[in-house]
Amino acid sequence: MQNLLKVYLNLESETRKHCERVRILAVQIGTRLGLNQRELQHLSLAAQFHDVGKIAVDPAILNQPTRLTARQKEIIRLHPQIGAEIWASLGGDPEIAFTILNHHEHFNGRGYPFGRAGRSIPLPSRIIAIADALDAMLSNRPYRKAMSPAQAAMALLAGSGSQFDPRIVRLILSRPSFTAPVLQAYIHT
Repeated sequence: MQNLLKVYLNLESETRKHCERVRILAVQIGTRLGLNQRELQHLSLAAQFHDVGKIAVDPAILNQPTRLTARQKEIIRLHPQIGAEIWASLGGDPEIAFTILNHHEHFNGRGYPFGRAGRSIPLPSRIIAIADALDAMLSNRPYRKAMSPAQAAMALLAGSGSQFDPRIVRLILSRPSFTAPVLQAYIHT
């Protein structure tokens, strides 16, 4: 675990902050889904390290303020595989490596790296995919301003069943007692 921590600390600062926010969101979602303590711990670690593969991506690409080229997109799309390999090579739990590997798969099978669909994507990966997207939508990026909470909710709804697991999207959007504090936390960041 010490070696994994060293790798994590070498991530670009904004990527580390993003990973921490994704971890918090993912655990909140997992708790609402009724995951047990072991499953929540797994989810927390996988979310914290989901982008560790970006350590192999040039920060100039990660922080590029303009549209990525096709080649740059290919490079970025390698980060789940690289992250899973880093996790496994440093003695991390293989289940967590598998979760990291699958966090960019889409519910409709059009994600990457393998094009897995539906429930063939591990539940923790489906949760992280939503938390990852929510954080990206609600945060300023070099290439665009943050969305409002209402815009992010609409984007989640639009991606339900295609990019995102519709059951998880329904859970998030149908429970204002859960959704409001999560989305409100981004208004002042």
